[in-house]
Amino acid sequence: SYCCGCSSRASSIGGDPRARAAMSSDNVQEIKEVQHFSLRGWSERGAEQLSRPDLTGDGGVGEAAGDKGVTRVAVVGAGNLGQAMAAHIALHEGYECTLGNRTASRLDPITEQGNVIKVSLPGEEEPRDAQLQVVSGDMAEVLDGAHLVMMCVPACGQSTLMEMLLPHITEGMHLLLHPGNLHGALNAYEMIRRHRPNLCGSVTVSELESSILTCRAPTMGNVEVFAVKNKLGISTIPSTETDAVLSLLKPIYEEHVVPRANVLFTSLHDLNFVVHPIVTMMNAGPIDRGSPFLYYAEGVTPHVAKLLEAADEERCAIIVALGMRPISLRDWIIDEYRACGAQGDTVHSLITTNPAFATLLAPKKLYTRYIFEDVPCALLPAIELGERLNVPTPLLRAMYEICKCAFGEDWVEDARTLKNMSLGHLSMPQLLNYVTTGEFLHS
Repeated sequence: SYCCGCSSRASSIGGDPRARAAMSSDNVQEIKEVQHFSLRGWSERGAEQLSRPDLTGDGGVGEAAGDKGVTRVAVVGAGNLGQAMAAHIALHEGYECTLGNRTASRLDPITEQGNVIKVSLPGEEEPRDAQLQVVSGDMAEVLDGAHLVMMCVPACGQSTLMEMLLPHITEGMHLLLHPGNLHGALNAYEMIRRHRPNLCGSVTVSELESSILTCRAPTMGNVEVFAVKNKLGISTIPSTETDAVLSLLKPIYEEHVVPRANVLFTSLHDLNFVVHPIVTMMNAGPIDRGSPFLYYAEGVTPHVAKLLEAADEERCAIIVALGMRPISLRDWIIDEYRACGAQGDTVHSLITTNPAFATLLAPKKLYTRYIFEDVPCALLPAIELGERLNVPTPLLRAMYEICKCAFGEDWVEDARTLKNMSLGHLSMPQLLNYVTTGEFLHS
């Protein structure tokens, strides 16, 4: 869903929000409050279903281990989401799970509990013990025997993590970026193609539009799962192997994950670059002063909401130019949150009356992941796609220039753009073919 809600449930914060200013909003940053959204409700609105390649497959790469016995999942990244996913998967029969982290010492509280994560589930008074098979900073040990490797790290850390994983990826593995952010799976697949070309054709790389779980980890080794989201989009390189990846997830998440056309589709259904820079920079004054406020309920004024709508129109125009049908920010909130109590029919009213957003506090400082992750890993790549497709993006460009000036950083050289991934030479038909087949189409 649009808001991950990791440590932000209304029931988890009582009283006047301003009186709780001491509550760390850094925890909220650990799992991003605004995540990718899934396209849902098309049939309810009578919209034509998106056409996509045949995903039925014929066995293909990485035949589903779940059909033969125990499915082994390696989760890499021991933040809020990584711990919660490892624990949630490990609780299910037919699965075993390992957990890895770049900083091994961070895992000590879990290993001291006997490789157990204590997980609290909705409607249960007592936490359960989720037994993990391996908890380690040694990636060879963590990935050994894994059918699915789930990467649960921020976008700005995905390339570094891939460098650590590359020597230990073996034939038949499925890599899943959870979530992918913009070009996450494309970047990971390109790293495999360049550094382990022998694996192309026997390894897949997938990405989710958002995180499956609404969760938080108050302390290492202790997680709370609030909800499992519905109908999140997943796509794979090559896209014809999406079903093979889904077969590993369906026993647990059958009603929660659905296939999408390709990784450009999932990447562009990421609202972080639309929402975060605008809401943050339009509220730079109070954030710089350290004046606590509700990030959405108070930070999204009618004028700020108009900026969000305009930026979202630019995002949707890019998707249309790629031959796909987007859903607007407004329609998505209605689909996801009308039943939860979101009122009105404008972006402003839907956001500010949404109970899911009601208690989310603004970050304590201006330079957070809302900027140093979303600008280079999503905003700049989206602007580049607009350029390639001749789609004007004046507001997205303006937000980049504002951030560039305010923070004195350019980000262009490090941005996750096609150019920086050495894919800038591809025409758009060639790029679409690449994400569909995993192979270059030479003209």
